Amino acid sequence: MQVSRRCGCVDTATGRQRGVTCPRLPIDDDHGSWYFAVQVRGLDGQRQRIRQGGYADPEEAHAAGRALATADRDGAGAGCTVGEWLARWLATKDALRPSTRQGYATHIRLYLVPRLGRMLLHQLTSRDVNGLLATLASRPSPTGRGCRPRPWCGSTPPCGPR
Repeated sequence: MQVSRRCGCVDTATGRQRGVTCPRLPIDDDHGSWYFAVQVRGLDGQRQRIRQGGYADPEEAHAAGRALATADRDGAGAGCTVGEWLARWLATKDALRPSTRQGYATHIRLYLVPRLGRMLLHQLTSRDVNGLLATLASRPSPTGRGCRPRPWCGSTPPCGPR
């Protein structure tokens, strides 16, 4: 992990931010703010660089970077199944009304977890999601009607009364 001080001064010749190369940084302790840069595993399983800043001192930036790296090392996204991720996602939604939370939980339990829940999150593809949607569209709805596109959607064949 790297910790450095950067600023937003703009080089008049290039029009770009000076960042860590600003000549005021070494002589003015109040100029700029502290940033950290850390490598973490993304949701697709690939490593990516995260840089965040605006911290008042290097210790604060280092602590924030260390917390992010620890969460990555502890498996916040690594080796996580779709079902586990959906459970974590729903648990983080604090501002949901009870009926909305219940609806989300029902959809996750009845539709998403049985079809996609055991897959590793980083292996989930759009093909998997499209397959789930096609399966759901081919089933009758709870009211007994088939799932049909709306007339305004431009589907072929066009929708209409049965």
